Amino acid sequence: MTEFNRAFILVDPKVLSVEAHSDHEAEDHLQWTAAYSKEEVVEAGRVVIGTLHGANKEAGFTVTIGSLFLDTGAAETDRDYALAVEGSEALETLYDFCRQQAGIIIGMLGLNEKFDIPWKAPEIEVTILEERTSSDDDTTQGEHRSLEATATPHVEEDVV
Repeated sequence: MTEFNRAFILVDPKVLSVEAHSDHEAEDHLQWTAAYSKEEVVEAGRVVIGTLHGANKEAGFTVTIGSLFLDTGAAETDRDYALAVEGSEALETLYDFCRQQAGIIIGMLGLNEKFDIPWKAPEIEVTILEERTSSDDDTTQGEHRSLEATATPHVEEDVV
C-alpha cells in the first residue's frame, strides 16, 4: 500500500470541464496529469488543476478539476513543491474527484462498460501551470481566472 504525505489539504474543488465522446478512434490509454500555480494565491495555498483523460477505439473522456491546496506544514514543500504534490494525499483525492466525474459522464452516455478506471491514481509528473497570454485566449498576459468564477461545466456528446 502506498503511503501518502499529508503536506496539503484539498479545499473547494471545482469541475472546470467534462467531455465525453462515443465516436472515438484511439489506442487504449488513461492519462492523469496535474499542474500547480507558480505563486501562492492565498497564504500557504496554491491552485492545483488535475486532468483525467481516457480513450479507446469506442469512446473517450476528459475531466478537469481545479482545487486550492493549502500547505499543512506536515511535510517539506519548499525544496521540491512538485514532488510534495505528487506524493500527497490531496492529489490522490483530486484524482478520486476526477474519477468519479468520469464515471458519471461515461455512465450517462452508456459507456461504463467500455472503461475500467483504476481506483488508485496512475503514475504522474506534476508540473507548473503555464501563464496564458492574450494570444491563448481573451485574457491579458499573466491574468488568471479565479476558481470562484469558473464557467458552468459542460458536456460534449458525439453520439452516432
